[in-house]
Amino acid sequence: LRPVASGNWGCGVFGGNKELKSLIQIIAAAKARRGLIYCTFHDKPFETSLVEQYEKLLEMGATIGEVYRALTSFHKQLEREPKLSVFQHVSNCLAAFRA
Repeated sequence: LRPVASGNWGCGVFGGNKELKSLIQIIAAAKARRGLIYCTFHDKPFETSLVEQYEKLLEMGATIGEVYRALTSFHKQLEREPKLSVFQHVSNCLAAFRA
């Protein structure tokens, strides 16, 4: 199957969270068994952090379900830690799942 091409949908004038939106798209593509071509629209810092997060997920052997569970718990943790990033939260959750 051909890969899906996507990017920071909902993150411009709508103010969506790029980290959250990118991980939703990654798990959707993985669930559909499709590759994902993710366009960051020349946002080099975000591109770098997205690649690092993706490599971390692969290295940890994260499942679609684990990433989904981490994402769904983010809003509650954000109330306690307002400066927490989605990527950091997901990494923390995955480490806790394996502890």
